[in-house]
Formats: sequence, C-alpha cells, structure tokens
Amino acid sequence: MANTRSAPRQRRRFRVTLGQTTVFTVDVGPGGFAADILRALPAGTPVEGTLRLNGADVGYTGQVAWARAGDPHLNLPGRIGVRFKRPPGVMQHLIESSPAGHAF
Repeated sequence: MANTRSAPRQRRRFRVTLGQTTVFTVDVGPGGFAADILRALPAGTPVEGTLRLNGADVGYTGQVAWARAGDPHLNLPGRIGVRFKRPPGVMQHLIESSPAGHAF
C-alpha cells in the first residue's frame, strides 16, 4: 500500500481522546494520527478531542480517514487513521520537541 500522506508522521505514543474514549497514538504528524482502538470507528466518522503533548491537552477536530478492525478473540486492537480538519497550530512544534517514545 502506497503512502499517500501529505506530510511525514513520527512514531510517538501520546494519549488522545476521541470524545469520551481514551486511546494511544501509534504515529502522529501535522496532518493527523493513527491510534490503536478496541472498536474501530468507520471511515468518515467525525471526531474531536484532545492530544496530550508535553503535559498539555491540545484540542483537535478531525475525521476518520481509514479504519482496520481488530479481533477481540485474539486480543488484537483495531487501528484508525484520523485526518485533522483544522490542524492545531502548535502541533508540529510539540511533536518534534517530544522525545521518541515519550508517552503522554
């Protein structure tokens, strides 16, 4: 599968909320993020919430761009890709200033 992203993503683990659900990112970039989730939301679902970056909650709005279902029988989470509708202005700086592997 070809990478169709407009900007590179960095492998970072941040706590993110999708409404009332808390998940963790797999990778994140200025245009969006991928996250593991127990029940994958369908592509096209609007989402909003916060990303916890360097001790600060940064709000975002977006849309699920793609989704891959998990398998609860094998204890495998699903994964979703979220594209920001309006990227938070400070997002890129906070991502780049976070050490690799930094978790929430």
